[in-house]
Amino acid sequence: MNQDPDRVGVLLYGLGGVGKSSLAARLCDRLSHYERVVWVGGLDEARLVSRLAERLDDPALRQVLQATNDTLRFRLRQVLRQQDGTGKPWLLVLDDFESNLEPRDGSYVLTPQAAEVLDALIWAVRETSTPHRLLLTCRYDIDFTPLQHVHKQPLAALRGADLRKKCERLEAFHTQSQVDPTLREQAITLADGNPRLLEWLDKILRAERTDATRILTRMAETVAEFREHILAEELLAQQPEDLVRMLNCALIYELPVPSAALEAVCTPMPELHRHVQRAASLGLLEVSIIEPNTSSHYRVPRMLQPPLAYPDDPETLYPHGCAKPLSPLVEGSRFFYGRTTSRNPSPCTSRQGKGHCRRNGACAGKQLGEPEPLS
Repeated sequence: MNQDPDRVGVLLYGLGGVGKSSLAARLCDRLSHYERVVWVGGLDEARLVSRLAERLDDPALRQVLQATNDTLRFRLRQVLRQQDGTGKPWLLVLDDFESNLEPRDGSYVLTPQAAEVLDALIWAVRETSTPHRLLLTCRYDIDFTPLQHVHKQPLAALRGADLRKKCERLEAFHTQSQVDPTLREQAITLADGNPRLLEWLDKILRAERTDATRILTRMAETVAEFREHILAEELLAQQPEDLVRMLNCALIYELPVPSAALEAVCTPMPELHRHVQRAASLGLLEVSIIEPNTSSHYRVPRMLQPPLAYPDDPETLYPHGCAKPLSPLVEGSRFFYGRTTSRNPSPCTSRQGKGHCRRNGACAGKQLGEPEPLS
């Protein structure tokens, strides 16, 4: 949190249920030298002033903060500057910050009152060079200029060791579970690494242990309910046609891939980069940072399928199979190296059989590993 002096906080963003609030709570526990001040949901000046005033022991500082004869940013600057060194610095936690966004042109922007407060907070912390910090969680990335001073960290679904650890903490999914292994694996597939959906399905499996058909029906209903809960279908319906087509094409990849891999299956699409960035900011694409200072990798969350679906004519979209255009992208990857007995090498990032892609049997690349868990 303090490693980059140009950053005054962190924004955790990603699809509903991926664990943003849980990760924020763990960060708060580790940052015990901070005094946490938590908001959940809507934020405005009156609420901010009231909450911070409760944390001030000095009546004079409370009076400064509550005064109405000066703008908020200048009052915050004076309070933060005088508060520095008198106790623990503040960690201002703004959880579920999507409550402060409003829809506009198929995306989301900050409400005017939230924008004013967030701008004042960021400016005051930077202006005073104090150790006070901000921690935000939000379903979506936020296009707001002052957030250039906040580190943005996308969260993707759990994979590998992280997913196994989560399953071991759930009664229906741990290795000693009495739940039918087939049902358990189907539930894990349906959850697609989403921690909250895993918890929902865990309740289903524990409540309905005798009727396999009923359990499968309940699990499918739960996924549909969860999709509605995170507003995914409504959000998709507001997106440009090419953006949805890009997501449909990208379903061919079951593991995160670089943007060049998306280009390989979405050509021609003149504004592909803009669509990728927009989808990522809205949580419609998972964003994974494989290693520090490397490019992002992307993956379509499987809980969006349906309403997303593979293209009706995959042979037209993938005329050479997914392997041929991706060979130079996969070479040297820490995840995969394609080997095949056929004439042409065909590495693939799919989990369908021995590297087969979802819709094109031409791929025969061999999958060698899984992404390492986030540290």
